[in-house]
Amino acid sequence: MYSAVLQRVRQKVRAGMYHLTQHAIEEMNHDDFFVEDLEHGIFSGKITERQKDLVTGEWKYVIIENSTQKHKQIGGIERKT
Repeated sequence: MYSAVLQRVRQKVRAGMYHLTQHAIEEMNHDDFFVEDLEHGIFSGKITERQKDLVTGEWKYVIIENSTQKHKQIGGIERKT
């Protein structure tokens, strides 16, 4: 459904054109994930929902991949900027 958005996100990740928020870093540390785990989740995951940011009004896309290595769900949110 959001294949064009997912392609754009993957292109940005390949080019290193993304920023992790402090909250994302804290969540990754808490779940024992690394940046590579998040990137793998984006490359192999799918967009499961679209959310509207209550503060900015921007659309955010939730990307989910089930990690078989760590037995946890990896999720990322991409915002159009």
